[in-house]
Amino acid sequence: MHCASNHTDLSFLNGRDLDSICFERNQLHLQFNAPLSNLKGTGICVHFKVIHHAKHDVIEWDCNRPLNDSCSLLLLLRKTVIRAAGMPDGSLKLEFSNGEIVTIPVGNQKEESYRIWDGDRVFEV
Repeated sequence: MHCASNHTDLSFLNGRDLDSICFERNQLHLQFNAPLSNLKGTGICVHFKVIHHAKHDVIEWDCNRPLNDSCSLLLLLRKTVIRAAGMPDGSLKLEFSNGEIVTIPVGNQKEESYRIWDGDRVFEV
């Protein structure tokens, strides 16, 4: 298990389509397409907050808030990640093919903010 940072190579997310968005209690899962050989898949599990920089608005969704605040994320289904990068503060930035951006900030230092996995590789922040 590794901690993601601005030095972490997240290029494995580049070119991947967002296939599904799953909501669980206090969690959001973003699942991306992955080759059949990757049995564990590729995704991001968010435990804290997501900021969606949509075309006409910035929508912030806290994982502890009602789901209707997160509906803008559904518009990203089937969109392609063109650039994924860890930021110096540990936040994650995903730029999509439709020009929209999702930022996953770092929350409380005592708790995990998000986890990224690609098969057996896991990065936690």
